[in-house]
Amino acid sequence: SRTRSSVALSRWWASRATEGFAARRRGHVSRGMSPLLRTGSLVGRPVVIQDVRLGVAVDALFDRALGRLVGLDVRCRDEANRFLPYPACEVFEDRLAVESPLVLLERELDFYRVGGSGLSGLRGQPVLVAGDALGTLADLVIGPEGEVVRIVVATPHGQTEIDPGTGVVVGNHALRPAV
Repeated sequence: SRTRSSVALSRWWASRATEGFAARRRGHVSRGMSPLLRTGSLVGRPVVIQDVRLGVAVDALFDRALGRLVGLDVRCRDEANRFLPYPACEVFEDRLAVESPLVLLERELDFYRVGGSGLSGLRGQPVLVAGDALGTLADLVIGPEGEVVRIVVATPHGQTEIDPGTGVVVGNHALRPAV
């Protein structure tokens, strides 16, 4: 019961910490940046509060249907990995900004690792379109709310981008649009 209440409290603080933050920005992408992002470009960016570095994003985590980026796996300065919900951060060219360390959730990370898919595990998986092999997954492009809008496929002739949709399968995941 104590664990359940501390998880509920963590979620409550995370939602409170992001309320004012979300109201001050358009989507998750800072002004001046493209509203479309390759999720691979988020991996390796530091997670900061103002000038204080909390950790670094080490993986991007998607929902089970690969329709939406739900958050990031962050390796913190204390060597612990924590879950950063995507809506709780603002994306800049060189960093991911948060308003509170309370948005970095420790217990929820395993839930999203098991219930979803990390970009690190998806890269190199075969991409099929209507049953035909096109190549392997190189990256996923997301829109302002974290929805997957393009799939970057490595082919023998270079990289190509395709739309997610009916008939597209990455590894064993049939892609469905985010709702």
